[in-house]
Amino acid sequence: MRITVDVDGDVMKLIRAYYNLRYIAGRVYVRRSASGRGWHLKAHGLNVDFGKSLIIRMLLGDDEMRVRLDEARVKKPKNVLWTNKKGSYSTEWCEDLWVVV
Repeated sequence: MRITVDVDGDVMKLIRAYYNLRYIAGRVYVRRSASGRGWHLKAHGLNVDFGKSLIIRMLLGDDEMRVRLDEARVKKPKNVLWTNKKGSYSTEWCEDLWVVV
């Protein structure tokens, strides 16, 4: 399963989420969010069900409203990270955290 995390706030929250996700997933991709206020993280191939992925996202500091919406959705896609927000675009995905920060 793919896990995506939207981290807003200071760089320390990003570093903590990145290295903890990398510990459990191995390969993690990061980019600057379209809003410019935070970062997006994603990891593929984790052997967890959807319920456990929500718990992991909460522990990594994912946006609380985003987690709640994904939990409540029945038919809509989950784990969505927006590339375009009000005319601004996210940066490209990168494996090196320090390039994005």
